[in-house]
Amino acid sequence: MAGSDKKRHIATKNVTKTAYAAMRGVSRQAVHKAIREGKLKGAVDEQGRIIIAVADRLWAANTDPSIGHHGQLKQRAVRSSDEMVERAIQVGVDPNAVPTLLESKTLEAAYRAKLAQIEYEEKTGELVSVEQVKKEAFRLARIVRDGMFGIADRIAAEVAGISDPFVIHKKLTDEIRSALDEVKAHE
Repeated sequence: MAGSDKKRHIATKNVTKTAYAAMRGVSRQAVHKAIREGKLKGAVDEQGRIIIAVADRLWAANTDPSIGHHGQLKQRAVRSSDEMVERAIQVGVDPNAVPTLLESKTLEAAYRAKLAQIEYEEKTGELVSVEQVKKEAFRLARIVRDGMFGIADRIAAEVAGISDPFVIHKKLTDEIRSALDEVKAHE
């Protein structure tokens, strides 16, 4: 078979939608969509196979090459590196300090692991919020303060009549210990 006869044979051959998609370099879904939208009307035979010659003409006439996967690749390639650097600067990113995709994914995984650990420790009671600690410290400090200020009121009259420093010391120590025991009772 001569070269031109071979081409004519291939051009008139009917193929499956999947095979035609592979020939065009598009997805099978793109071919199905083109048929559904009527862009390949007349290019499908009775068995549901694609008539290559007709389909190629209709595809070229009815589809926009700038749309779809291949069009997006072309659009991405058009953006210059200067434009990307300018965009990065506009949003406050130092273009020289941008991590690679792998580094970004690694950092993201590490932060997710840290967050999961914090959440676990909160649920198990190993970790408490700063606000809770501040409230509890304030409450206990208030109890200590009130207990210490109450000592003078409770023992002033008793101590006034005692002249022995040892007995005064013992009385004060007992009252301080009693005030601190009150803190333990409120824990």
